[in-house]
Amino acid sequence: MDGRMGTIIDVPETTLIADLDRGIQALLKQQLARHGFEDADVVFETPTKDWAARLSRPTVDLFLYDLQKSQAPSSGTQAQRGPEGTVDRPPPLRVDLMFAITAWAPAVVDEHRLLSQVLAILHTFTALDLVLGEQLGSTQPFPVVASIGSGRTDRRSEFWQSVGGHYKPAIDWTVTLAIESGLRTQRGPDVRTTTIVTRSSDNRRAVATEFHALGGTVRDGDGEPVPDAWVAVPTLGKVASTDEDGRFRLPRLAPGPLEIEVRDREGRTATVETTVPGAPVDLVVSAPRRARR
Repeated sequence: MDGRMGTIIDVPETTLIADLDRGIQALLKQQLARHGFEDADVVFETPTKDWAARLSRPTVDLFLYDLQKSQAPSSGTQAQRGPEGTVDRPPPLRVDLMFAITAWAPAVVDEHRLLSQVLAILHTFTALDLVLGEQLGSTQPFPVVASIGSGRTDRRSEFWQSVGGHYKPAIDWTVTLAIESGLRTQRGPDVRTTTIVTRSSDNRRAVATEFHALGGTVRDGDGEPVPDAWVAVPTLGKVASTDEDGRFRLPRLAPGPLEIEVRDREGRTATVETTVPGAPVDLVVSAPRRARR
């Protein structure tokens, strides 16, 4: 690299949790209506005594009581290469949103019926990105998964005391979302040509010999890097191989024209003529031609 680096901070605007709430609310109301609970409300309130006293109709409450960094796997640092260099960005942060879901109705038997139906709905819809695509849009780089039964480690009575409500059976429900970082690191373009001058001398004269290093990339027809491809200059007996990003470097080349040949592990080839010193060489391999029978 040429040593040029810069940090770009552009925090994205997001309403991710609110969008999730809207999607869950619509899903539960739709599914509950199919099973005779047309008048049930779906809310996201803290279940305090005062709030419960104001209820006038059957209600499902999804109380978001905690957020934690998820143990679900994430990707590594993401790099986007361009002519001006490479932009690195941190992997998305995966977060577990933990809900305590309760059912409220004038009669306990109605609460149990409502809670049973909610449990069946949540157990059915565990891949939320498949049903909440309109609300979440393209913001999620990973599947949005939900699970029942993981969540609070404290005792239930302590939980209800902390929110100032009466003890009540609740479904622990966890949804895993991802949040993109607004941090970017700009790295300068690769230095792919180098000039070396060596001098030898005796008592009569001094001779300077100039050598150059030539670099480039090997990609396939889809633009993907080709690793472990052979890059050769047959006339000079020079051979190099590409790294995992498809990059190669041929050192100590004398000035002048030369031909570079490439062959990858699948037999795809490419040939290019260039001049040293000169611009970096970027090759695209293609399938070998079949011999005529």
